[in-house]
Amino acid sequence: MGRYRRLAWMIPAALLGLAVLGQVGVAVDTASVVDEELLGLTTDAGAYETGMTLGLEIVNGVSGLYVEALALLSEDITVMHEAYAPPREARAWLGEVELLDAAGGQLPAGEYSVAVFTSSGAFLATFSIVPDIGLAGEAVAPTCIAFSGSSLLVGRLVTDADKGAEIVIRDGDTLIVALSGNATTGFQWTDVTENAFPVLESVDGPDYVPDPAPPGVGGSGGTFMFRYKAFAAGTQVLGFDYARSWESVPPAESAAFSVLVVD
Repeated sequence: MGRYRRLAWMIPAALLGLAVLGQVGVAVDTASVVDEELLGLTTDAGAYETGMTLGLEIVNGVSGLYVEALALLSEDITVMHEAYAPPREARAWLGEVELLDAAGGQLPAGEYSVAVFTSSGAFLATFSIVPDIGLAGEAVAPTCIAFSGSSLLVGRLVTDADKGAEIVIRDGDTLIVALSGNATTGFQWTDVTENAFPVLESVDGPDYVPDPAPPGVGGSGGTFMFRYKAFAAGTQVLGFDYARSWESVPPAESAAFSVLVVD
């Protein structure tokens, strides 16, 4: 609990800055965020290197729960914030937080937190930025239990922009693969990894998150989602194809990621 007590003064200062500047247009119960009991349930979401991207999802989101804003906080500043207008339904939301400063530069090593404000209250996850992910120490379960059975899942996010890259995570960490596509065309991304998973295991979750669109407007595309949890040190190459299941032709696109899991 010592770390959470140190955060107790940090969170309201950063949120107060948002309120004063009028940058988050939602009603936030700041006291609920820094309440000692809530912080006791808030997870340490692990350690990441600067420049990585965090992926955030609401797991088991109840009907009527909406995400209103997202903020990345350090000890004395709000590094980034994003307000959703209109709010996003929690069950169809993917949050992305690049661990970079406003100018796109490297964030210094230290303690940070990410706050997700919903129509029912705030999720809070703390984490560290470290110089070397391989020296970050013991991995932790990246889940925060919160409202009405819903949880916040935090993991390393990779997207289309990371194709061909080597991704380094720790044993116990969660990897979220998000690939853009359009399910209304009949195309879909499929995991075509040939070998058994020696270091990763698949984790259930929504397979497709549609992009926000005005009511009645379809065909706007979305994101195909794949989730994995590392359970052993080693290397795994993940492969994905974008194709129509009924067509006997080469895939329209392919993607591959080499994942290195360290102790």
